[in-house]
Amino acid sequence: PTIGIGQPVTGFQSWKEGCMSSLLEWNFSQNRMDRKSEEQGDAKAVLTEDMSKVIHRYIINGELGAFEETIHKELAEAFRQSQARFVKLIVQFYFLLDALAHSAGVELAG
Repeated sequence: PTIGIGQPVTGFQSWKEGCMSSLLEWNFSQNRMDRKSEEQGDAKAVLTEDMSKVIHRYIINGELGAFEETIHKELAEAFRQSQARFVKLIVQFYFLLDALAHSAGVELAG
């Protein structure tokens, strides 16, 4: 098992930064332990452009069930492959959703 201790944050408004910092540190710890998986392709983007488009379409069309099912399936597959892929996918999902919210003029609550 590995753990990640990120940068300290203060207040509820900073939870995202603290969580992301911890996830990244956990991922770096895992990567240091598992260089072989990086050599086999874990370093590339996990979330494909096609999957980003599918997720975008689900959100735009309000297909929340399909959205949740797709996210769950993608996360389960990434976790099955490696912890590093799982963390990278979480980060990529976060940035995708943040970008979609920003383009729609929706401010994500902290």
